[in-house]
Amino acid sequence: MLLRSNTTTQVHSIPNGFSADLLGGSVVVSSLEGQTFQLLADGVTIRPAGSQGSVGQITRVNDKELLLSSSRGGLEVRMGAEVKTIEAGSSYRMEVEPEDSGPGPQGGPLHTGRSHRLLFYILVGGVAAATGILVWRALESPSGF
Repeated sequence: MLLRSNTTTQVHSIPNGFSADLLGGSVVVSSLEGQTFQLLADGVTIRPAGSQGSVGQITRVNDKELLLSSSRGGLEVRMGAEVKTIEAGSSYRMEVEPEDSGPGPQGGPLHTGRSHRLLFYILVGGVAAATGILVWRALESPSGF
């Protein structure tokens, strides 16, 4: 795991890898074949989409927005019962809306028209591919990873 400047995490060991809570900032996470990671941010769990190696970058923009990029292998993104896969070379902006926004102005429930957590993914396009290639090149070691 590579921490970018001004990043705050809590990291724990798990069998064959690590688990981290992303509290702020940006991280690049990677795993070799047969290893794993689990990144938790704002109720979202991100992990490799299979047993092959993966490299991804996750940025916590604020408590309701994440930027996700995969440059090698897929990333599984899970929130509650919803599961999405980010394929290698893709980037997404993810907005997380809390299930309960709290009481309204009169003390009653605030009705937002949404009864559960919602995920919104927006494809970032060509910039995503360029970013993924740059991250992959930056992380590529002379030994071939």
